[in-house]
Amino acid sequence: MPSFQKILVPIDFSALNPDVLHTAAELCRRFEARATLVHVWDPELFAVPAVPKLYDPTRVPGWTDKLMHSLERARHDMQADGALQIDIALLEGAPYREIVRFAHDGAFDLIVLGTHGRTGLAHALLGSVAEKVVRLSRCAVMTVHKSERSSPMATDAVKSALEHDDHCSSKEGVHGSQTQHLDGTRDVR
Repeated sequence: MPSFQKILVPIDFSALNPDVLHTAAELCRRFEARATLVHVWDPELFAVPAVPKLYDPTRVPGWTDKLMHSLERARHDMQADGALQIDIALLEGAPYREIVRFAHDGAFDLIVLGTHGRTGLAHALLGSVAEKVVRLSRCAVMTVHKSERSSPMATDAVKSALEHDDHCSSKEGVHGSQTQHLDGTRDVR
């Protein structure tokens, strides 16, 4: 059975947060693992050529203070769900790239992140951070969908993911990842 000691929990402060935090806290309790909550903000999202004043570098300290405060609140929520060892980090850059880099550099065993389930045009235009993380990560990735937290299958799916012996290692040379969805389906890349 795989043993997760370091769990990376990227959050975007969306409606998915409670579900992602709850799932990660459950895993932390089960394995007495340390979690790191991370948020990645991308200043390029504010660089709109038609609106040059939208991105004002003098306002960045205020934004980062608010983001750190939000990470602290998320840490408190995970602690309320029973996770004890939680670090926080605020990163800047392209979210999927920074999540994959941070996971690799920190030798994380598992990434737990939410997926919005966008399809069609919305997916084509916005892309999917979760999809890119699954594709590029060297460690196991568990995606959480909003509607699944209250599902009775959620706990069984987490148990199934934990009992699966094809856990990806974060060692050099290992390429690919496995995603265990809370609906019981599994993707291996």
